[in-house]
Amino acid sequence: MRLLLSLLLLSSYYKRLSFYNSKLILQATYINRLLLKENIKMKKNYFSELEKLLDNSSAPYSGFSVASIVVCKDGREFKGVNVESAAYPTTICAERNAIFTAVAEGIAKGDIESVHIAARNAEGLLVTAHPCGSCRQVIAEQSMNDCVVYSYQSAQDYTENAIATLLPFAFLGEEL
Repeated sequence: MRLLLSLLLLSSYYKRLSFYNSKLILQATYINRLLLKENIKMKKNYFSELEKLLDNSSAPYSGFSVASIVVCKDGREFKGVNVESAAYPTTICAERNAIFTAVAEGIAKGDIESVHIAARNAEGLLVTAHPCGSCRQVIAEQSMNDCVVYSYQSAQDYTENAIATLLPFAFLGEEL
């Protein structure tokens, strides 16, 4: 009897958890639409440039190449690719590579308008990839949590997300 009661309670818990997860996904989708409510139109499709830039990636260990172009509000563009290292923690992602280059060239926090990403797997197929957690943090911080991230699989097949949707509750340094 106890086992049956426990299973019933556990089943009820998982149904509620599933409901809450579904509700959170719906809320995240709604929030993304609100954040993009001004219907920001992509000023330029960067797919062809990203596809060429993928050839500069250095991914000898994973075979997963990533290219990124950071676009600033004043129109400046900064490019980056992932560069892997045998000492894995020293590897750099394409998004951070492009942003760090932009910072080195003098952009200020809040200057970033959009981040464009393309990726190719070890089989040579273009795949949709989104920024890792570390890249999301840097994008959020350097854009003042106000930019759009475009992830391409082709010139026509891409997603767009507000960084605030990709990284809710971002740590922006104001807490320090």
